[in-house]
Amino acid sequence: MLKVERRKTLVHHDEVTGLPLDDIDCRRLGTRCISISSVNAAYSFVEGVIEDNILRANIVRVLKLIEEAHPGMGVALIVSVRDALWGSIDKLRETLINLLERYGWLIALLDPTVKQLKDLVKRSPILAQIGL
Repeated sequence: MLKVERRKTLVHHDEVTGLPLDDIDCRRLGTRCISISSVNAAYSFVEGVIEDNILRANIVRVLKLIEEAHPGMGVALIVSVRDALWGSIDKLRETLINLLERYGWLIALLDPTVKQLKDLVKRSPILAQIGL
């Protein structure tokens, strides 16, 4: 399940690329890391439940893992999300379709009860809203 929370928090981004950073990457980049306090930030999570256990993964971390496994795809998704937030949902839709069609195992990661993208869209209001 995809979840989004709004929090007022300190956020970091890379001065060169504009990509969001977590605390660890911010410390690693040093002066390239720009921090802004008291920002309304949207935190996106992939959340799953196995028996009575809840696993919640920050989507930025998931995107970094995708980037490590498939260079260029994680950055393309982050850029697409950024563009969508500034008015171009088409790029996000295109990148998500490309990602989910190329790497079908991600569909099972998002919802293990479905096998195809069309079934995932039926179960996910967020994906349906962006027109997947």
